[in-house]
Amino acid sequence: MLAVMILYCDVSKFRTIDQGDYPPRQRTLIIPTSKPLAMPSDMQQILFATEGIKYIREVILMFREVPNATTALLDMLLHCCYCNDTFTLSVMMMIHGQVSSAPTNELKHILILLLELLMMEDPLQGKRLKLAVEGNNNNGLLEIIRKCTSTDSRRSYQCIKFLVHLSNKCSMAKEYLMTISVRWQWAVNWLKKKMSEHYWTPQNVSNESSTGRSFQRTMSAQDTLAEATALLDELNTRDDDGEHIENDEEEEEYVEGDSNTKMEVNGSSEGSEVNGNEDSSESSKTLVQDDVGDLDDIDT
Repeated sequence: MLAVMILYCDVSKFRTIDQGDYPPRQRTLIIPTSKPLAMPSDMQQILFATEGIKYIREVILMFREVPNATTALLDMLLHCCYCNDTFTLSVMMMIHGQVSSAPTNELKHILILLLELLMMEDPLQGKRLKLAVEGNNNNGLLEIIRKCTSTDSRRSYQCIKFLVHLSNKCSMAKEYLMTISVRWQWAVNWLKKKMSEHYWTPQNVSNESSTGRSFQRTMSAQDTLAEATALLDELNTRDDDGEHIENDEEEEEYVEGDSNTKMEVNGSSEGSEVNGNEDSSESSKTLVQDDVGDLDDIDT
């Protein structure tokens, strides 16, 4: 009930960054009114004061414990995170804690929340992507993948699957992964190795819903590996194309410079030859005149 009430309230005055040219976020559970309600002071304390972290923690836990009742909570969190750096950071840190420590069979709806948060378009979208993937002090999803490969490989797999799914739905996320393709390649190679080390498991076994920690070779994991490999190939192709373009530009500059040098040399040579011919003609004229003078002397 509180989440729905928050959706009807105006939270724009709590934003920490200007909306700019981004479109306003549309709330999904309520019909927008021409004039949102003013938020009561006690509700402000619950959400945006120092006590807000407790409420955020309880809401995030609801995504694990009562996942079927989280639609309003999801809409409310996105409503408050829009253009709000401080609230966004608190939510992201809580999500990170759950992804790092919660049982892997309870992560599904936590990751749905993270997906929706990272896909929300506002001036903070790029910052949220970096925070989710790399984290503060290198503690993001890539670090979770690395730390859990030997002790909790199922968690590592779920993080890889999440990043693949995110990049398929969000172009900005794909562009961001391109900037860290080396670290992403390590994760893909690890998954490829795990797939080669395990036998196929029964169809009713899932890496998302089972309670164990060990990775299982499933058809879903095979599909994830194929998508992750395709994504990595695309990133590497873009890198190669960029290098070819740079090399072509350098080669063109070199050829142009060489041509200019040749033109200058040829110009100097031609000038020398012309001047030389002119000097020769003048010398010939002088000799002829001298000869004519000599003939006059003889006649005389």
